[in-house]
Amino acid sequence: MDPEDVGCLSLCNHSLLETLGRDVWRPLCPESTYTQKQFLTRLERDIPTHFFCHTCSALHLGEQVNPPGPKYFVHKKIPCDDQYLVDNLSVITDAHPRESAYRFIYFHVKLAMKRHYYGPEHGISTESLFFTEVHDNISNTTLLSAEARICEGPRLCMRFQTWAVAYAPDAEAFVAEPKFLSVCEHINMKGDVLPQMVKLAFGKLKSGTPVAPKTLTCESCYVDYQLEMKQVGSPDNFSLVITKWLDLGAGLTAMDKKWLRYTFRTTFYGTQQPGIAMALFESAPGPSLDSITQTNNSYLVGDRYKVLMERWAWCYIKQYGKWSTAMKRRTAVHYFLRSGIILGFIVGMICVIVITVIDNKRKRDS
Repeated sequence: MDPEDVGCLSLCNHSLLETLGRDVWRPLCPESTYTQKQFLTRLERDIPTHFFCHTCSALHLGEQVNPPGPKYFVHKKIPCDDQYLVDNLSVITDAHPRESAYRFIYFHVKLAMKRHYYGPEHGISTESLFFTEVHDNISNTTLLSAEARICEGPRLCMRFQTWAVAYAPDAEAFVAEPKFLSVCEHINMKGDVLPQMVKLAFGKLKSGTPVAPKTLTCESCYVDYQLEMKQVGSPDNFSLVITKWLDLGAGLTAMDKKWLRYTFRTTFYGTQQPGIAMALFESAPGPSLDSITQTNNSYLVGDRYKVLMERWAWCYIKQYGKWSTAMKRRTAVHYFLRSGIILGFIVGMICVIVITVIDNKRKRDS
């Protein structure tokens, strides 16, 4: 038997542990990185409240993971939940001149799939991953929306839609504006392919002969996407709308190439059929593409996002769903305890009482 199998077997009861001996743990020491990770990965299956982290080779509580949006943050978060330590989809969510408030990491894939595998008392709901964000920039307005669904496989698939609204009398003026936009690492406005596609779509819209967008696929990372131009509000206000579909896999291991190809740590070699991520997502229950496009458009027309969405630091957001109640409870308690507000309040009240008693005594003595 493999060392990880022997280690799992020894945890069944004390008799087995004594029979197999304490030496079964030697191959699982930190020096044996691969064996230890295999052992913890198998152990994770029997502990639904925890998940295995490849970054620090440990089992973490699911309720200590921050949501991808900025609300409902956990004060006592896991130590490796840092943008420099954990891979994220920042290139996919790159829809604004400055950093997005939506940060999706592999832990979210893990927890969403845990709920699918183990039931509603574990993990997180796909609704808690929904998010809409608008940045009101100097020369343009940008929007990002994110949705997640459990699809056939099972696997977690996501649909992102980005809008970049700018005043532009012609195609050249528009292309010169949103240089920060991209489909993925390989297709962006700094290259030649995407600007040419934008100019073509812009010309068709201005000529009054717009066509339904085609579903395309990046040949390097297999992001499915559609691109179209829309008029928003006034006649010279145009928006580039990019919709992307991602297949993030089954959430079993962070080394899944279906995840790594979107973080661009590896090149995806395979024969995946173009358009499969879009087909999987759109066939699962949920709002249609037309529905989410109309909703996003309604936020931008007349700047209605300023009324319908919540102001958050440098942007406007709408964070859907709810994070777990355990997270909210821990967030509040840990925030007050860790920040010292309660302690400071108690010390302040004691000081007030002592000063009041001393003053009253002085008045009586005088």
